[in-house]
Amino acid sequence: MSFVKHSIAPINNRSSYPEFSVVDFNVSAEGRKMVMNSFRLVGKLNAYSTGTTRVVKTDDINFDGSVGAGGVIESIQTEIANLGGVVESFNGYGRYVGMSQDATRTDLDLLNGDSVCELKTPMKTFTKCLLTGEKSSGATTPSVQSNSFSIKPQFILNSAVGMDDPNDLTMSYNKSGNIRISFTLARNFAFLFGADVDANSTYNLTDLRLEFTSVPEDGKSNKTAHKVKYMVRSSLESGSANIQAQVPAKVNACSISFIKTSRENVGSDNNYRREVLPNLTSVQYLFNNATNEYIQYRIDNSPEWSRRAIESFRDTKHSELTLKDFAGNHSFLLGLNFGEFIDLTNQTFSVQLESGATSTDPYTCFLYFHSVVEV
Repeated sequence: MSFVKHSIAPINNRSSYPEFSVVDFNVSAEGRKMVMNSFRLVGKLNAYSTGTTRVVKTDDINFDGSVGAGGVIESIQTEIANLGGVVESFNGYGRYVGMSQDATRTDLDLLNGDSVCELKTPMKTFTKCLLTGEKSSGATTPSVQSNSFSIKPQFILNSAVGMDDPNDLTMSYNKSGNIRISFTLARNFAFLFGADVDANSTYNLTDLRLEFTSVPEDGKSNKTAHKVKYMVRSSLESGSANIQAQVPAKVNACSISFIKTSRENVGSDNNYRREVLPNLTSVQYLFNNATNEYIQYRIDNSPEWSRRAIESFRDTKHSELTLKDFAGNHSFLLGLNFGEFIDLTNQTFSVQLESGATSTDPYTCFLYFHSVVEV
């Protein structure tokens, strides 16, 4: 089989892409089949303490090592022309990467090659090195080479499973037509954090490319199932909170994280931190299942809600993460795997929480619903 590796530049090709930039790619492979799960965003990361002054190791400027370069992405929108347009609009991407890492892998896994290329690391010392770049040696005025990255985005085109043949993960161009992928970059204060991060601290991306592989068209018809995500954001302003969410899809799991509202998009704090909800004593999930039976789970202990959170990610990838490993990740998540698909198009999913959140000290809640679409 003749594999071809494609490398395409953004439609809006520029020398650099700062915060809030929208980077569009037009994916086309006439006469061929695109290989799903092979898409990668590659480029170089540049970070500055002020103006054009690069970050140095003495600066207290960092990024979340569990999220890596994925933290520069706020959202990913995917449009497939022959399938009616937008098939996924994935918001809150950077936070989801951190949650997925926490629930499926350990800190030691951040040293594996598939994480290192995404600039993931278990230590702040390493994140500073990655932000400062690599200095040339032997020169009077050493030059700085920005660190390159290669991200495999966790979006619809990288989450395919073969339905007719488990080994066939291809999508014919005749079926899809042109595909447009749009990455919206996160704000500076979302990606960078630390005591020295202020209004002058910035990052940008350069040499951006989208890479994927394809094989020749063989005329065979096949189907693939793709996992997609829906993010719902809510606010906790009292000790007894009832969060209700509705999404236009059938979903089989929900994963949840929190951050104190006052710490969102603030330079000194990690915007992607999966923060502990204070004085949490009870979690209750309520919904109707596929046969319209009212289901409720009430959980009153920390090990159980952590176990449920880990299970909520088991629809995305195989995970043998233990509760001990999860505790070692210094993260806090809630979640529930429904064990079946429930339709939230015309009904709501509710989470009732008893915690220490108050109107004067509110928390922001992020709910990610896991769904599947067939192509």
